[in-house]
Amino acid sequence: MIRHPRVLLSAVVLLICPAGWLGADDFSFDRLRATARAMAATAYAPPRQGLDDYWKNLTYDQHRDIRFKMDRGLWAKDQLPLLGICF
Repeated sequence: MIRHPRVLLSAVVLLICPAGWLGADDFSFDRLRATARAMAATAYAPPRQGLDDYWKNLTYDQHRDIRFKMDRGLWAKDQLPLLGICF
């Protein structure tokens, strides 16, 4: 049972749409509803897999071993209590 269908629909559309597609000034539930209807009316197209073979063939252990280099993070040299970790 979904208690807040508008919130769920908003979250789905915002996750699917490219960043910046809906500006803060342009947002309305009517526009969101129209966008969702337009997306629902189109045929399903599977996502393109543009990955290199290296990335396609990663094993579970190889994927798990990917780590962030903490010494290269934001503010790493400043020894601050905050970490900026960007992959």
